[in-house]
Amino acid sequence: MIGWSGVVHARCSRPINVPLSPVGIYVTVGEKGTPGGIDMAVMDVIARKTQCRFNFIRVPRIRAWKMFMSGEADLMMAAIRSAERDEAGELVVFSRPIVAAIGLRSQRDVLAPDSQLSGSFPVNIVRGYEYGEQYAGLVSVLDNQQRLETVVDPDTAAKKLAAGRAGVILISPLAMTEAILQYVTEEIFVLPLMSAPDEGFYLSRRSLNAQDRALLKAAFSDKEAHRTFAGAFHNRVPAWAAVGVQLVE
Repeated sequence: MIGWSGVVHARCSRPINVPLSPVGIYVTVGEKGTPGGIDMAVMDVIARKTQCRFNFIRVPRIRAWKMFMSGEADLMMAAIRSAERDEAGELVVFSRPIVAAIGLRSQRDVLAPDSQLSGSFPVNIVRGYEYGEQYAGLVSVLDNQQRLETVVDPDTAAKKLAAGRAGVILISPLAMTEAILQYVTEEIFVLPLMSAPDEGFYLSRRSLNAQDRALLKAAFSDKEAHRTFAGAFHNRVPAWAAVGVQLVE
């Protein structure tokens, strides 16, 4: 394994392709396409340590995952672990989030959501956001009940919620943070439902050569990267979105 005492002058063999799409507080995209968020704070550390160049490619989240799985992309930010994704890449874990139902507090008594989201209200999910077998099972049940509504991004989900048309959103609160802060003016409720799989940065097994992947893995595994993530998390994440999240040192 590469250690930092031996890679002071190391560089990747080529620019590293990174899909860029908004993912809550993890990854933000400004009006001019400027990336931000707590994962970008980590990326700044990685760029400084490795001297690698990163080529950020603005694409929708669902397209980003297709690029990574096919080997068109080298690195995925704000990535949730799955068995299929583990075949395509190696995950460096930074947090263990939760999945929750998010709704308007003014509607909570009317909806009366429980741990199975029983009832007749609509449940919105965001395309490209997957959280393991338990999540998939609940989504399947809701789909069979014809209550499931799939939207293209967190912004769309937040706008529907603000308009009173979403019922609840089933997602990691961290993935909805920026959209809710931007579009929802009413108070919300967050009902934790289940643990989500590990979250972090995926490094491609299909596009990166062994030396570049080892260099990047060492940088992402370094304590400075994790301290930076934790500092940005505590400074930027509102209390309602941080409930149940475990940070990995």
